[in-house]
Amino acid sequence: MNKTIISSAMFAAILLASPAAAQEEGSNFSGLTATVLGGFDSVRVKDVTINETDSQNGFVYGGAIGYDYNMRGAVIGLETELTGATTKRRVEAGNDFAQIKAGRDIYVGARIGTTVTDNVLLYAKAGYTNARFRYSESIGGVSYSEGENYDGYRLGAGAEVAYGQMFGRVEYRFSDYGRPEDGDLALKRHQVVAGFGYRF
Repeated sequence: MNKTIISSAMFAAILLASPAAAQEEGSNFSGLTATVLGGFDSVRVKDVTINETDSQNGFVYGGAIGYDYNMRGAVIGLETELTGATTKRRVEAGNDFAQIKAGRDIYVGARIGTTVTDNVLLYAKAGYTNARFRYSESIGGVSYSEGENYDGYRLGAGAEVAYGQMFGRVEYRFSDYGRPEDGDLALKRHQVVAGFGYRF
């Protein structure tokens, strides 16, 4: 009799858990998100006047806010992101120097993905990015500094793993800022970032 009661209880628990599990599966990767980001940043600077290219690496950090909608495993979403970076290139000669440093980067875009399990999402992303770079120099005791904004596009791909309302993600993204209208520097950017976030 005890076995019958236990079996009946287990059967009832499975029946009750099934709709709840289905509901939870549908809620994964859907809703408002807030994410903290950090990772590797590599900026490639090409001086088109002399056809020379230089790459510098640093650390990118920041955060993102987004909203996803899960349509039975197909996820579409919008996101906006604000990051900074430590990446810079500095050349010194005695007391003189010239430096270009990465500043804030604003990104607005969309992503689309598919769930490969109940808690794993693979996705691709694309959007608009606006990055600020500052050029500084000091030659013969005379200092000069100027910031310039670069408009471009970003493409990326990544994977996200959900742990209830929390999630982690890893993604690669490429940004191309083209060439400014009145400048002589072309910039491209490669980043590999990890994120930890919460879905509301």
